[in-house]
Amino acid sequence: MPSEGAEPSRRALRVEAPAKINLVLRILGRRPDGYHELDTLFQAISLSDEVLIVPREASGVGLTVVDADVGPADRNLALRAARAWADASGVDPRVHIRLTKRIPAGAGLGGGSSDAGAVLRGLEAMHGAPLGAVRIAEIGAGLGADVPFFCRGEALARGRGIGERLDPLGALPPRDVVVVVPPVPVPTAEAYGWLAAARRAGRSGSAARSGDRLSAVAGGPTWPGVEHALGNDFHDVVAKRVPEVATVVRAMGAAGLRHVLLSGSGSAVFGFPADSLADSLAEALPEARVFRATTLERLSPPVPASGTP
Repeated sequence: MPSEGAEPSRRALRVEAPAKINLVLRILGRRPDGYHELDTLFQAISLSDEVLIVPREASGVGLTVVDADVGPADRNLALRAARAWADASGVDPRVHIRLTKRIPAGAGLGGGSSDAGAVLRGLEAMHGAPLGAVRIAEIGAGLGADVPFFCRGEALARGRGIGERLDPLGALPPRDVVVVVPPVPVPTAEAYGWLAAARRAGRSGSAARSGDRLSAVAGGPTWPGVEHALGNDFHDVVAKRVPEVATVVRAMGAAGLRHVLLSGSGSAVFGFPADSLADSLAEALPEARVFRATTLERLSPPVPASGTP
């Protein structure tokens, strides 16, 4: 149980919670526990939520979510992360979390997972790192497959297992990217079902095709190498099943974007380079949300902040 006597820092902290895109996503098979083995290349981008962690006198953790309806507070990953950290550290955080949402939910951009990682990093910084990076990544794995990636400072990493086994890679030079989110979500469970059905029918290529390319990228990432390895096993099957995704993919290609690819199981689609194409895409896709972002070299550390929720 959290210790009543633990005295947190009285300085509020601000933590950026960046979105991620999957430069490579291979689905390798289903495990006995029901999860799927995967091999992926995570890249953090500048589109981000903001987490403000403010010390308070009351015991426990409070939460305010700004600019989004993300469902019941008790199911919010940021709040669950704070409670899991308290249980593991034995420290009563005595904080209020103000979460400002900018990353669309349910789009394959890892917004909720990034919020959880930001809270874990912020609480560690606020309380003198009682657990350490390895332990908070383990806590993150218990919250969701993408969370461990956001518990570290590296912005590029290969993820295996269910995404929790991470190999951080050297940073790539920043690069503009356009992210388009259709007006419909793609349920993750349904996407896995569509992929399984396509593979049974022989309509989806083997996940092993990009394996050697991804291994080569992991040995020394460069943008030309990444471009050669780019791929997502969900891309074709989701675009076939979700007309709104197919429309976005076509519009991005017609606008001149290269390497257009689904992120995660969708529904967000990204492409390079950005140049000045974001405005024209917003006009061509009025019901979609269009974001212009930049790939990151590192995740920003928590910084002091003023103000209260």
